[in-house]
Amino acid sequence: MVKVFGHRGTRGEGNPPENSLAAFKAAIDQGAHGIELDLFLTKDKKLVVFHDDDLERMTGIKGDIREKTLAELQAMRLLDTKGKPTDQFIPSYAQVLEMVEQERNKPGLSGENKERMRNFTVNTEIKGLGIASHVADEMKARLDKAWTKENFQVSSFDMESLREMKKSLPEIPRGALFEGPLGAPVAPWDITNDELAIQIAKTKDIKPESINLTLPSLMGNNGKAVEMIKATGARPIAWTCDEKNPMIHNGVTLGAEDEAKFLQQHNIDIITDFTAQRITALKSVERNGAQR
Repeated sequence: MVKVFGHRGTRGEGNPPENSLAAFKAAIDQGAHGIELDLFLTKDKKLVVFHDDDLERMTGIKGDIREKTLAELQAMRLLDTKGKPTDQFIPSYAQVLEMVEQERNKPGLSGENKERMRNFTVNTEIKGLGIASHVADEMKARLDKAWTKENFQVSSFDMESLREMKKSLPEIPRGALFEGPLGAPVAPWDITNDELAIQIAKTKDIKPESINLTLPSLMGNNGKAVEMIKATGARPIAWTCDEKNPMIHNGVTLGAEDEAKFLQQHNIDIITDFTAQRITALKSVERNGAQR
């Protein structure tokens, strides 16, 4: 089964600000099987959910998020896509996990929704360096209660963070995030197969359960990257950035169903801004396949 993860919850015009409690709730309501979020550590050693190290893009206030306390950050308000303040604040990691737990235990869940929320996964990307031990501690506290290891994934572009997570909490699935070109990451962050081979060789000791690349990186060259990843024993996961729907791939405009067919054919989960649209496309492909 292909799982759809809400990228920073939901993003884009008409949606709540990224990485906000409202954005994560919206992704759940749209049918996501999980959410993807980003973590930094505050000045007072609290884990907060935010993508950039600088606060300005999402709050209008200049400054490094790591130099602020949790109280200072939560006094700020997140901006919408037009730069207008909203009622949403920068949540702590604990607050997001508590919200997910509340949604999982909501009365009235039944059937597919009950099963989806039981298996709901929080894909936690470690952004701040040297904070993996704090992430592991927060996860351990949840694992002692109502959470299972299947409810968590951890990912990072920083391989040292993944090595630390492997040591501190080896049962949590690790996802290695690779981007290119090597040494000079720049949008659209696609990676060639030659670059991928170098990265895989450098990170064998981590034994990641997944290797996460951009969707075009996985779809290029007839899916060769997918074969390379599966040969390591890892599962490929697609991620998107500044996503357009439908995508333009190798000069050809692809519809959401073209991409859904590829994802299903290779059993690839996707981290996406377009949760509802991706789920609709995947269900359409399933229906059409069942009718043939």
